[in-house]
Amino acid sequence: MEVCVKVPREMKEIVEISIGKMRRPFIRELLRDGLRDRVIEMYAKGEVSLSIAAEVLGISVYEVIELALSKGYQVGSGETEHSIRYVEEMLKNMKKRT
Repeated sequence: MEVCVKVPREMKEIVEISIGKMRRPFIRELLRDGLRDRVIEMYAKGEVSLSIAAEVLGISVYEVIELALSKGYQVGSGETEHSIRYVEEMLKNMKKRT
């Protein structure tokens, strides 16, 4: 898949220096980090659910909460408690299977 992106003029030199010989990995990293940040922001604003954020990012719901908190977002206490209980229950069920 090919994607074209317009880079603001004031960022062009920085991007060109940063890209250097590692053009594809650099751009992939930018896109991944940007997507992660945007999804975490959407979750914190209530625009997407915790489970959707986790699914899109390919991480656990607990990791989504940790990321949101590390970025300074407030996460509802009820949702946090529910999510932690959910993760704890999943871990307990996984231990039973092994």
